[in-house]
Amino acid sequence: MGPAISQIQFKLYRFFGLYLGASVCLLVWLLSISDLLDLPSNGIYDLLSRNLPERQRIEDPILLVEAAYHYRFRDEKFWFELLETLLAKNVHQIIFTFLPQNVSASFYRYAADNGRTLFGRSAIVEGDDPGKPDLVTFQDISLEDQQIFGAIQIPQEVHGINREYRTHFDSDNHSFPSLAAVAASRMGKRVEDLPTQFRIDFIGQPDRTPTVAIDDLIAGRLIDQVFEKKIVLIGLVPPYPFQGYDTPNSISASGVTPLEYQGLALQTIMSERILHTFGNVTLLACLFIVILLNLTAHQYLGAFSHVFVSVLFIGSMIVLNAASLYFYKFWVPVVEIIAAYILFQTLLAFRDNRLRNRLALQIILDQSFKRREQVMPKSFFRSPDYWSLVVNMVNQTLNLKRFIFLETVEGDHRVKEVISLNCSLDDIKERRRDYHRTPYKTALEQNRSIPVNQFFTQLPENEDSYLVPLNFAGQVQGFWAFTVDVNVEKQIDVLLAAVNNFAVEIGEMLFRRKRWVSQSRWYEHPMRKILDMEKQNEPYREVSRILAFLVRRLSILESVFSALDTATILYNPFGVVIQSNTKMIGLLKSHGLNAYELSALDLAVQITGSTQEQIRKLLGKVVINYESVQLPITAGQEKNQTLMLRIRPLVAANEDDDDLRLQPIELNGILFEINDVSSLVEINRVRESLFSHSLLHVKEELGTLSADFKSLGNIEGTKGAAEYLPLLDRSRKLQEFIGQLDSYLGQENLLEGTMPYPVGLAEILERCVTSIQPLAVRRKIGVSTYVPEGIPLALMVPNRFIELFEALLQVLITDGYEGSVIEVEVSQDSQSLACRLKNEGVGMPDETLHRYLDPAQPVDRTDFQTINQISPELEHWKAELSGSSSFGRGISFELVLSTFNT
Repeated sequence: MGPAISQIQFKLYRFFGLYLGASVCLLVWLLSISDLLDLPSNGIYDLLSRNLPERQRIEDPILLVEAAYHYRFRDEKFWFELLETLLAKNVHQIIFTFLPQNVSASFYRYAADNGRTLFGRSAIVEGDDPGKPDLVTFQDISLEDQQIFGAIQIPQEVHGINREYRTHFDSDNHSFPSLAAVAASRMGKRVEDLPTQFRIDFIGQPDRTPTVAIDDLIAGRLIDQVFEKKIVLIGLVPPYPFQGYDTPNSISASGVTPLEYQGLALQTIMSERILHTFGNVTLLACLFIVILLNLTAHQYLGAFSHVFVSVLFIGSMIVLNAASLYFYKFWVPVVEIIAAYILFQTLLAFRDNRLRNRLALQIILDQSFKRREQVMPKSFFRSPDYWSLVVNMVNQTLNLKRFIFLETVEGDHRVKEVISLNCSLDDIKERRRDYHRTPYKTALEQNRSIPVNQFFTQLPENEDSYLVPLNFAGQVQGFWAFTVDVNVEKQIDVLLAAVNNFAVEIGEMLFRRKRWVSQSRWYEHPMRKILDMEKQNEPYREVSRILAFLVRRLSILESVFSALDTATILYNPFGVVIQSNTKMIGLLKSHGLNAYELSALDLAVQITGSTQEQIRKLLGKVVINYESVQLPITAGQEKNQTLMLRIRPLVAANEDDDDLRLQPIELNGILFEINDVSSLVEINRVRESLFSHSLLHVKEELGTLSADFKSLGNIEGTKGAAEYLPLLDRSRKLQEFIGQLDSYLGQENLLEGTMPYPVGLAEILERCVTSIQPLAVRRKIGVSTYVPEGIPLALMVPNRFIELFEALLQVLITDGYEGSVIEVEVSQDSQSLACRLKNEGVGMPDETLHRYLDPAQPVDRTDFQTINQISPELEHWKAELSGSSSFGRGISFELVLSTFNT
């Protein structure tokens, strides 16, 4: 890992999702309020307007009366007759969307007097603000006070589509309501609450607003019911080439006429279906909620699920917006929400991908460095402290008193001291450091070690100094100054020859390292990578390096494995051969066996002569209990040769937990080793022969002595005969002891570790307590041991006793109170030794402890499992284990062992 990050950096990294989400929200929000998202938003609105079903008409529908453009110039009489006709038909309002040209002020007074007539005034925009136009004047300015006029204006199109309608216009500090607003206010609608500009309701509108021709109206060809209680809008049909206004759902290819546009705007106000939207603050809050939900979903969804949920979310938002628009006339900012969602999802995907790549690269780099360190130390080329490697090599192979290495200065004919051993870099008396001058020049010319005088300061009298050049391929790499003991003058020629050979090797190493460094600098140069279009960090290169190191390590390990003098073969936990070394292959081949065709069971049976049942039992201990076992080899041994087969488990190390996913259990394999113990057996035979002859001699002498004592005891009246009887009894006991000792020494299966034999109990207990001490220290529990002096040997299998006793101590430590002491006490009677262990702890019900100590009962605790595995063997030792416990008082065990009586 790199250097530690600061607390501020940690917090920034910790809340990265919050900062990213807030940035996305602000970006989309700024785009929205800047109207940069209007195009897609309007597109969705237009699409919904065209495809949503038709809605029911309002109660008081609007009727449009179309007049040809030349009607604008008809005389006043025509318009009076038109008004009277419409008023007679009981209409709600009569609205002119234009001002007739040839009328007098009396016409407008008449319209004002009837209270049901309105006229539209054209708003002419002369500036950049459509909300502040100039309005056309009237013939009689006093009529401006009458509420019979409303402003009309050519609608402002957005991206070629007309959707908006203004409710009022400002001009010269005056506010003029629009024609539709004035008409709606006369119908009792609150136009004061309307926004300055609203979107006309095109959603679900009929295909065409009811329309009649003015000619049919004047000619009386229409019945009165057509006009009754209607709002009649009278407008001119613009002459060619006017194509009409394009709206979201234009009713014809020619678009919507100004009269129809005014009618739709009035109908929107009258039906109170003004489109409502989110405010800026509400929109920002909504975006934050979407991002928060997105962050939450990101924790639980995978890549495919994200795609599916994204499609579902976008479709749901469009459906929700359509329903809200149709039923509640509420526009959900679907574009902003979708944009924020997609942008945030894209950034999250990019970030996840980059994070995965970065983590993968980091893992690759970490594993590369880790494997590099595991395989071998840093190479001479890569190590920044390469001179130390040179010094170590020289120091461990040559008997030099002291030495200093000097390296050439790049681009110059001078040298500088770089490293020394057994002296200081300042101990060089010669200061010129120019290899064009003596003594460096002389050493270069002779290209060997030359004696130099006064090169070192304060040189002892029993040392001579020498200088040898370090050059290769005609290039000077440096110099090597050293001293030797004058007392080795007989070997000086051999030593100097070795130094000269070393100097050639060191010079070549320095030369090749400089060339490697130069090539590496160019290879890592940014300009080369730019020209080669190579990225700064290429993970595959590190993978290649890792593979190279692993291949090299595997090659070294295979070489070591094959070169072992011990015949070795490795099996996996299933008994299949993984690898065998050359010695094992040759040994088995000499007996007609193929190492790679035999299972672990078959090989053990073939070379030991044991039965399959016996080998299965031993292999079970190896695989299940991770024990090592040894067996004597009976097949194919040469005369006076003794071979032992050692079978041991290879357990996965804790630091290699990543490899456990490649195998089902924590056992890497089963290793078979055949060891030649002939020399040890021969030594043992010599000792055994000496001991047997000595033991036989002692037995003979004791027999003779016993016979003498017995004969003396049988002589009646012999003075002091009774005094010899105790001696006779002790002689008899000593003979029994020697016989018992002889029986144990004669056992041939001691090497298998299954037969009990006499062992000193005090030493075994000390080993057990020492082994379990770290656990006791962590639990802050003490262990007190009392073993009387002079106790006899106990009969046991030592390794199994150690496992059993450590398991008992572990149970007591785990159960004990902090600060308490576990007491271990040994007592003796005539035929046994009793080991009593007790603690002060939580304890358990006595019946539970008895169940745990019963080998026939299943146990889920590891410590008691070990006890249960060994308990059946105690009967063979003539030993016995018992225990008792109670809540709040702790647990106690008693292990009784048979003694070897002397």
